[in-house]
Amino acid sequence: MNTPPSRESGLTGKAKHEVLERVLKALDSKFYKPELLGQDWQNAVAIHRATIESAATADAFEQAMMDLLQTLKTSHLGFFHGAARRASSRAALSATYLSDETAHGSRWIFQDVHDGGAAAVAGVEPGNILLRVDGKEIVPPEHPVFPMGRL
Repeated sequence: MNTPPSRESGLTGKAKHEVLERVLKALDSKFYKPELLGQDWQNAVAIHRATIESAATADAFEQAMMDLLQTLKTSHLGFFHGAARRASSRAALSATYLSDETAHGSRWIFQDVHDGGAAAVAGVEPGNILLRVDGKEIVPPEHPVFPMGRL
């Protein structure tokens, strides 16, 4: 069944379904270890599908897709509209991180920081702990989102 376009999102139910299916196909063919996309992943897709396909706005659709992708627990994966004024952490930072327990509780810890990237320029080093972005506390599983065009 095809739903009419939403004035808020501009996407029909069919279009949202097609985008989701393309993302799932890309993950299946390009994910580093596709075998990790097992039953837990299939369950996550089933749980998130209705929210994704019924999202009323573009922002809600984007967030629902991000919520699904966050179940993979990787810092190198995101879903953003091309006109978004933010970037995935990998693109924004040129660094990777993973979640672990710290003296501050569960936090993101930088693993590798690429020379010349924003994180390196800011003085971030492997082992540093991410506490806040723009004053907002970031606690896993929430991934940070960085505004584009600002230092």
